[in-house]
Amino acid sequence: MGWYASLPWIVTFLALPLIGLMSDSLIKRGMSVTASRKGMIIVGQFIAASVICAVYAESPAVAMAFLVVALVCESGASTVLWSVCAEIAPRNTSASVAGMMNTAGALAGIVSPIITGVLLKMTGSFQHAFIVASLMIVFAALSMWFIVGKVEQIELDRIYG
Repeated sequence: MGWYASLPWIVTFLALPLIGLMSDSLIKRGMSVTASRKGMIIVGQFIAASVICAVYAESPAVAMAFLVVALVCESGASTVLWSVCAEIAPRNTSASVAGMMNTAGALAGIVSPIITGVLLKMTGSFQHAFIVASLMIVFAALSMWFIVGKVEQIELDRIYG
């Protein structure tokens, strides 16, 4: 069991530097920071939403493959999101912005197991928890697509000046 539980994390460990390099490489090849960063995040999250397929897979190997792909893509999207945090933070505030972002992530980490437990107790299955997780990933992708604007440093003078 330990090998199967660690496999998604091992593959993710190996993939994350490559995902960061890919996003940086797109910028070096002339793509805008916005298109590269947002594109990598959105595509990664939409692919990660395929985690729902793990619940319906008839083979443990296929279920594991969906779990691996979902973890790599969601973690990759998060990796690129951290670079967006540094790029949009107003001058001398990147640590504060990162702290707020991390706090939001920690809140999700607190609430997710509670919701999963409630859904498991109500239904006797993890199926609904995977559905909720998949929907939340799609919601995150759509939020990045439609709510987040250009990836550029926020000038506080523009906001308060």
